[in-house]
Amino acid sequence: MKLGYRLKSIDDFEDLNMPTEQLEQLLQSLSSVYWNMDYYEFLQRTGFRDDPYALEKFKTFQQMYQLMTQFDSETLQKLLSA
Repeated sequence: MKLGYRLKSIDDFEDLNMPTEQLEQLLQSLSSVYWNMDYYEFLQRTGFRDDPYALEKFKTFQQMYQLMTQFDSETLQKLLSA
């Protein structure tokens, strides 16, 4: 899945106006990856070595998903299109 959004800094969020369909697709894709990808697949997809840095990044990905799902998609849409 490619959404065409590549943020280089936090300031880029100001210009982000993600259509609802793309937000839903992003959340569904993140959900699928979160529930189906183990640490070793994460290493394969990212090209990271099995080391403490990679484990930290894997845990960060898991936390990101858990935090994003604290919001319903309507609220996320409002935040992103403000």
